[in-house]
Amino acid sequence: MTEDILQYCWSNRLFDDLTVRGQQVEVESVGVQNSSDGPDFTMARIRLGKILWVGSVELHLRASDWYAHGHDTDPRYSDLILHIVLEDDKEVYDQRGERVPCGVLRLSKEAVDRMTKLQVSGRSLRCTPEITEISIDEIRSCFRPLIHERMHNRVERMAAGPVHEGGVNAFLFRSIMRYLGCHRNNDPMEETARSIPYRALKRHASDPTALEAILLGQAGLLQTTAPRDEYEAQLTEEYLFYRSAFDLTPIGEGKFRKLRLRPAAYPARMLSVAAQIFHHEDELMGAVTTRDWERLDHLLRVEPSPYWQSHLDFGQPSSRRIGAIGDSLIRILMINAIIPTVYYYAEWSGSHAGKEAALDRLRELPPERNSYIDLFSRYGITATNALDTQCMLELYTNHCIPYHCLSCPMAVRLFELLRTLPQSGRST
Repeated sequence: MTEDILQYCWSNRLFDDLTVRGQQVEVESVGVQNSSDGPDFTMARIRLGKILWVGSVELHLRASDWYAHGHDTDPRYSDLILHIVLEDDKEVYDQRGERVPCGVLRLSKEAVDRMTKLQVSGRSLRCTPEITEISIDEIRSCFRPLIHERMHNRVERMAAGPVHEGGVNAFLFRSIMRYLGCHRNNDPMEETARSIPYRALKRHASDPTALEAILLGQAGLLQTTAPRDEYEAQLTEEYLFYRSAFDLTPIGEGKFRKLRLRPAAYPARMLSVAAQIFHHEDELMGAVTTRDWERLDHLLRVEPSPYWQSHLDFGQPSSRRIGAIGDSLIRILMINAIIPTVYYYAEWSGSHAGKEAALDRLRELPPERNSYIDLFSRYGITATNALDTQCMLELYTNHCIPYHCLSCPMAVRLFELLRTLPQSGRST
């Protein structure tokens, strides 16, 4: 038994039950698997009686593995809703010295044996090799309708939760903030955005230094008691004023990562870029409502404040100038933030033409490149544009990973194919 198999069983609900202090609990959602550092799953939903817990969970074979992995000193594990184990052999405590609630997962031996024999891989297409018998045109015609599901899910997720005033403007702010996280910091960037009343940003949009102070302070990236240089001291002074004025609570320290990030993508620098983007908030929203794609592209091509063009972190000068964000990040923002906001605005305003225009823009953009898209390419399923890759990501994320094969738009065609394939042509 390995932790990979344990995570797979949790991800696909291949367990008999979960108990906390001997009481069976209901798992409403196993959450989203985290492929980076930090807890194994985020946004899990677990109900104990009338109490609903929502947040991150960590899985181990034994509770004592908590200490073996060093989680007791890592602040990223301080907000777990549950530590899920097969064997509860030790009480564990987080960095703050608080006891971490433990849940015991029960698996059937048959399920474990089957998972082991299948040599489970976290990233695979379970419908191979049969899917290779279907033409690429037919595959595309099957998965392209998923774009509406993709947009709906994104709109629902980004608009969910306690929303400070701002409407579509706040939606755009949260979306851009999230995808300026360069994947590894998407979650803390979004959390930072959600911690700020939109009126605070709107009121100070004309002052990028004020915006930068608010964003860095809320992100927990300012050392308020011992600034490392004069610029941090200046931002700290401004932030402390705004924190009092708007009753702000920062998200806490230790949530942002620098490991395996290029210096140009360091979180403080990305927050400065966000400040520069929202310095032109009125122009940005005007371009969204008119679907002025050229203007939107131009408004995203900003440089951070002068300090961050010559520094990696507070008190750490860079040996070379670090300028504007590149074409790759611009495309990420366009695909994942700008176009969904245009779609959301069109939906909000009842414009079917606006929604179609957003999808047309995806068709005009080149296909994305990442490990998930490469997985499809490995089996000859190629994309011609960004709409195709967004559909592939929706298919893999919400159908392949959670084993929702029967809801896959290609399921009927695959089952028809299986009925006609000779026995020797089927996978085992």
